Amino acid sequence: MLYKGILFIFLGVFLIIEERYDIKKIVKDRIFIIKEDFVYDSYYEIKLFLGILSIIVGIFSITNYIVY
Repeated sequence: MLYKGILFIFLGVFLIIEERYDIKKIVKDRIFIIKEDFVYDSYYEIKLFLGILSIIVGIFSITNYIVY
């Protein structure tokens, strides 16, 4: 359950960041650049809520692993 929780948290963060930012790799550095053609629409809202839900499920999964 610990691994699933960590995976859910990474998935949620990736869903949120990937929609809003471009990740450019220059030499060995990764740079986050805000997309110029970013549109705040219902698709973005659904993806944002899915990312937040994934993070919450990950936190509950890790909490479940710690308690039991």
